[in-house]
Amino acid sequence: MSIFDKVISFTQDKVKENKERAEKEKALENLTKEQLLELAIDHGISVSKNASKEDMILECAKNKELTVKDIMKKLKIKKVTKPQIAVSKKAIKKVQTEDVEVEQEIVRTESIKTTIKSKKVSEYEEIILKTLKIFTPIHKRDMKERDIQDQLISKLTVLIPPDKVNWEQRGKSGRADIVVNDKIAIELKLINSPQQLVPLKAQLDEYNKEYKKIFCYMYDERRSIKPQNFKEFEKDLKRYGINAEIILKP
Repeated sequence: MSIFDKVISFTQDKVKENKERAEKEKALENLTKEQLLELAIDHGISVSKNASKEDMILECAKNKELTVKDIMKKLKIKKVTKPQIAVSKKAIKKVQTEDVEVEQEIVRTESIKTTIKSKKVSEYEEIILKTLKIFTPIHKRDMKERDIQDQLISKLTVLIPPDKVNWEQRGKSGRADIVVNDKIAIELKLINSPQQLVPLKAQLDEYNKEYKKIFCYMYDERRSIKPQNFKEFEKDLKRYGINAEIILKP
């Protein structure tokens, strides 16, 4: 076989491989994270249970032993068929009555859409606060704020729809590290001196003009922030009306 023929053969193999991988990725998108994890275990694919769905899909798709047929089998196993239920005339009448009640409820619900949206934002705030309180980044040599950002985003996107979580989103007040639902800003800081609190306060003040709620996660590995520094910082934020929740770790 000539060199030219070898190149042609290699190119054709690559095209076929990329096509198969794209087909597998498309099929894998129909599985839940739990199904993806089970599939990976069944086929000996190394995947962390804490990995995002996107990362699981990429790892599974790369495996040459895994086929689209295997993926479709996993999808069919989890498919549930709704049972057929015999309905009596009495039950039909009851349902018709309930339909009227449902229509009335829909009318009432339309009038409180704003309240529902507000509750949704509050749910996100609760999720973020709980996550930040238990979150401790995996330490790396020469760790940077971007390392903390990447690790935190992977946690949040498991609990909050990924399309609601944006990083380094530029707004009127600057570029926030993470923005959730366009209303909540999360600022991340690697702290090694109390002097960093002064510009941080100014930064949070700017965010306060644009976002409904601000969370500030400070990672102080050297424990340079003393209790008195922290109390004064929180007191200053309240004095200037900055609606920020401060989490100091470790």
